Amino acid sequence: MVNSVNGTGASIADIKAQLEALKQKKTEAEEAKNSADSGKTGAESNVTSSSSSLTMAEAVTDQATVQKSLAETALAVAKQGVSTATLECDSAKSAVEGAAIALESAKNADPPNESAVASAQAAYDRAIERQTSAAKALKEAQEAEDKAQKALDDATSALEKAESDQEAAKAALDKAQTELQEAVDKLEAAVNDLETATKDVEETQAALDAAEASEPIKSEEQAISEGYTIIHSYDELMKVANNPDGKYILMCDIRIPEGVNWTPIGDADSPFKGTFDGNGCKVLGLNINVEEDEAENVGFFGVTDGATVSNLTFVDAKVNGSTDYLTGTSNVGVLAGLVKNSTINNCHVQGGEVSGYAAAGGLIGAVDDSDPLSTISKGNTVVTDCSTDVDVESMYFAGGLIGYVNSCDDRSEDHRGIVNKSLTVRNCHTSGSATAGEESVGGLIGETGKTLVLLDKCSSDMDLYWSNPEDDSDLSFLLETGRIGGLVGNVNGTYITMANCEFDGSLNGDTEFQSEVYGWYMDDSHVCIYDLPAGLPVDDILNINGIDGMKLNSDGKYECTVSTLAGLDKMVAMIKENPSLADQVVFNVNFDFNAMDGAYTYSEYAQYGIVQHLYEDEDGKVHNDVYIDNECDLESTYHAAEPAPITPKECEPCNCNCTPVEPTMVSGLYKTMVPGLEKDGQVNYFVDTDEGLKQVTLNINADDQITDVQTRLTESEVKYRERLVELGKKIQQNMRDILKSMYNWSSDESVPVITKAEYKKLLKKAEKNGYDSLTDKEKLSMAVFEADYDIMNAQAKYTKNLGCGMGGNASFLDKTKTYQMQDEQGRDLFTTLDGDQLIKDENGNYAYADGSGPYYGMAEVFEQRGYQDTDKDGNLLFSDADGKTVTQIKGENDEVSYVTTNEDGEQVPYEGDTSALQRKLSPADYSSDYNSFGKDLEQILQDVKDGKYPKGRTSAAEEETEIKPEDDVDGDGDVDGDDKKKKNEEEV
Repeated sequence: MVNSVNGTGASIADIKAQLEALKQKKTEAEEAKNSADSGKTGAESNVTSSSSSLTMAEAVTDQATVQKSLAETALAVAKQGVSTATLECDSAKSAVEGAAIALESAKNADPPNESAVASAQAAYDRAIERQTSAAKALKEAQEAEDKAQKALDDATSALEKAESDQEAAKAALDKAQTELQEAVDKLEAAVNDLETATKDVEETQAALDAAEASEPIKSEEQAISEGYTIIHSYDELMKVANNPDGKYILMCDIRIPEGVNWTPIGDADSPFKGTFDGNGCKVLGLNINVEEDEAENVGFFGVTDGATVSNLTFVDAKVNGSTDYLTGTSNVGVLAGLVKNSTINNCHVQGGEVSGYAAAGGLIGAVDDSDPLSTISKGNTVVTDCSTDVDVESMYFAGGLIGYVNSCDDRSEDHRGIVNKSLTVRNCHTSGSATAGEESVGGLIGETGKTLVLLDKCSSDMDLYWSNPEDDSDLSFLLETGRIGGLVGNVNGTYITMANCEFDGSLNGDTEFQSEVYGWYMDDSHVCIYDLPAGLPVDDILNINGIDGMKLNSDGKYECTVSTLAGLDKMVAMIKENPSLADQVVFNVNFDFNAMDGAYTYSEYAQYGIVQHLYEDEDGKVHNDVYIDNECDLESTYHAAEPAPITPKECEPCNCNCTPVEPTMVSGLYKTMVPGLEKDGQVNYFVDTDEGLKQVTLNINADDQITDVQTRLTESEVKYRERLVELGKKIQQNMRDILKSMYNWSSDESVPVITKAEYKKLLKKAEKNGYDSLTDKEKLSMAVFEADYDIMNAQAKYTKNLGCGMGGNASFLDKTKTYQMQDEQGRDLFTTLDGDQLIKDENGNYAYADGSGPYYGMAEVFEQRGYQDTDKDGNLLFSDADGKTVTQIKGENDEVSYVTTNEDGEQVPYEGDTSALQRKLSPADYSSDYNSFGKDLEQILQDVKDGKYPKGRTSAAEEETEIKPEDDVDGDGDVDGDDKKKKNEEEV
């Protein structure tokens, strides 16, 4: 059979023959490389030897130069001696001649004078002696000059020889260096040849592996017998779109012709619902360039619903949608743009790129199992044994595997609803890179909504990036907050379990909200992180598929194991759909739900969530570190649709006299952290179903676990923040009613609530074309979005709620954590919204803290909490027994040290007992903050009445008004988002 391998059409036999030839070529290249390496070694030895010879020649030349210089000096001295001796000889000769004349004159004197003759004779003798001595000195000087001249000649000859030897040595070195460079070049060429030969062998080996791997898993005969439509060619592949309910199988690799812009199979109106078996084959060169504005659901498949896709690999796929705010593409992935209720198995992406505006994934753009017609036991997407090596880019929700997972909860339920669908991702791996321009990037998934998600034995080594090109601080700091997670970028209301998953890539973003697990969690998320070795025998705790399966007991009841909060939630949803199961099933809960639930302070408003981290210590004991972040999630609390009116359910039409079932009422029940699950004072559990409250049997099997539960807020703080939310909700509804009237919206219809991505699109449209280009609905959407965020920001200011998350690490919140305030006698203090300061007397009754008597007021009482004081750098402040201020300093690796200030104002190490230090606290002013929050809300409402929303409509007019100095916080001459951000930071 012929496989189209890399488009060559070569047979496996041809590829094997080519591989053998290339291996021989590689062997020859290795020999050439070894020979060149040996030549390089010899050339290096020659260079070393020549360099040594040149060094010696240079030393001899230097010595000869010195000798010549000395000889020249000696010759000059000798010449000077000859000159001096010659002058002396001439002088002595003149003296002899004079003495001779004097002697002759004395002899010829008349009368003769013997004494004069004797004297002249003596002078003449002395002159002769001087002349003899001078002649001798001249001879010696001439001999010395001759000797010095000879020495100079010898030194000159020696220098000339040394210089000649040096030139020869230099030439030899130059030659050796040239030979070395030639040897290096030859070696580099040999290395390159070897690398090329090695690469050719590897690529051909890979092609052979691919060709052999692409041999169909099923034969053509087998496929036909199983009812498949077989595909041999590109033309046959295109026909799949004509019948999206069919059953198809590839029989060979298919290359998409160059230049073809692939049209996705299936769309929202006619999704692919059939079976597509890649049969171990590949789709090569998939190319999609989105040309229409605001397109969605882009990939090899546009939309799948109830489909099964398996055993398929994409090589060098390019799926490029627009990342622009105005024209941006949503739901973009190589395999599929949007997946609903489908099974994806053994599908891979080997190289390529994906881009879009929102929800871009290396394999799948978005998963949405929210079909309300599906029952609890159907319609759950499963992705197993898949991998990607791809570069993903999106403004919102970029994931190495999946860009976005849509919410699947029933919003009409109390406490934000019960999720009723699940996504399973198992044994998947991603590599490459993923970038989010605005929000949420993850190695596996960009963002997950309110649904059940299991990530089991998955890994990623992607390089993750976040860079926010926009300044959105004028609306909310959350809009410019990067969320980068090695596994999931943002866990948004998700009941998610991450079991034995690993991240080995890089996190690249200037944001606090990033970690190797997830970057952010919000909206009542339940996160379970398992770091347990396979096979650990702890009550089947590794059975982490939510509801782990059932077995029939001897008493006729079924026994079910639940190992995660997500599983417990799914169990509740299952019983709500099938109330009779409550009497038939016993649930074994393999985590300490009692301990966790006991620490949970229930709130009517959305919570940030619960994080479980289960791991095994060195002694083999299982720990369950639980962080219950019982903070109001301001984004989901305020930025949500108006609650739909609750209408009683009607009886289904039938041919009999049926009446609604009266609910079985059980008094004294308390809500738990799992929506729909309630308990009484004896820890009996009940599920609220359409047939009334049904008691369920929960066996908590956590004796072998060490459970440590921490909460962010006290019950008193939760209660206080609920009062703020109540006040905010009241103003919010007034605001929305005013905006409905202002923008011609029906008072009976909920206002349109848009996402951040949708808001940004409208904002850019308004900036480009003007706000008059928007419809009333679009203006209303923007106005509601902005006013909602202003209310949210107002509460954030008074609660210091600056966001949570960071992969379950809330340590950065230390500076805003509160502590119980006490009076000087060590008694706990309390406060009210009226500003009264109270204590509890010995009988447990409230009394005024100033001792003025019992408290009989009607205002709600809260614990008096205090925020720890910090210095200007945010370091925590303490005081010792002497009242001295001590500052806690944290190093880069969280090493803690303590310093104080000496008499000279210098910081010095604190030498006292650090364990006895007391925190310096400033009391939380509930009364003042509550009243200030109300004033801020009234101002927002007034701005709504004045038509200042959307804000961009009035920006031009505002620029003409006089700038108040107190509003220009950063002193740059204008009032903008930077001022608001700086003011907020200073207030915090």
